[in-house]
Amino acid sequence: GFVDSLGAGWGISAPAVFHFGSDEMRMKVGSQLLKGDKWSALAISEPFAGSDVAALRCTAEKTPDGKFYMVNGLKKWITEGMYSDYFVTAVRTGKTGTPKDVSMLLVERGPGLDTKQIKTT
Repeated sequence: GFVDSLGAGWGISAPAVFHFGSDEMRMKVGSQLLKGDKWSALAISEPFAGSDVAALRCTAEKTPDGKFYMVNGLKKWITEGMYSDYFVTAVRTGKTGTPKDVSMLLVERGPGLDTKQIKTT
């Protein structure tokens, strides 16, 4: 029901921050999520691949200085994505065609990241 859906995006994305994030990420982002100051969503599904992770088209390449990733692609059907501050995002970082090409990145909402609501009824 309605109450069960509240926090669903957070409930499926925040564990990745706590289990796989750095100490710094857990302290900064994790505490914001636990206090309810920020929201997160799991961003895996894509328009062309659905939830088939092996067929992901969204890519991430390191910037020339190697400090950041530039993410390019589309995600769709992201629970609570309209108002999330962080997105635990599956991206393709390699070109070998193997599962090792897929990485998870924490993407903070900012310039260049657009969301829109999808009408379902």
